[in-house]
Amino acid sequence: MFFKLGGEYAKPSVDFARAQTLFTENESANLFGKRSETVDNVSMELLGCDQNGQSPTCMLELINKSADRDFRFLNPISLFEETGGALGLSQLRVGDAKFDRWDSFQLIRNVPTRVTLIFEATKGRVKQSPALKLTFRDRENKDNVLKFNEVKVN
Repeated sequence: MFFKLGGEYAKPSVDFARAQTLFTENESANLFGKRSETVDNVSMELLGCDQNGQSPTCMLELINKSADRDFRFLNPISLFEETGGALGLSQLRVGDAKFDRWDSFQLIRNVPTRVTLIFEATKGRVKQSPALKLTFRDRENKDNVLKFNEVKVN
């Protein structure tokens, strides 16, 4: 397939295709009431979001369905406010351990791993976020985005 580019025809390159981000969207809960998607053999379930004080937090459960591996979120990770502003990730917890927000951590095959994302402080209360957007790199070194739409914040 060819497309027109400035009067000349150009064939998309393989490198161009490789550089594209893989994008997955979760619109709502499944039949079991869970907000879950599987990307690169990792099941990611949004357990819920809360706001105690000024910093919203979201909890995820990750289950690696393949061989043990390192996993790392990439910038940006955002929880969006009702007005469209994006709150960036300020802290990451894996289980009860604190991690730098961009550190990698182990995902052991079939072991549920609880991840808590703590976002920047907001001036108001976030009750319903239009989206929680997670970015990470898969085992083939491709960037992936998982977006949970219409996220309730308790």
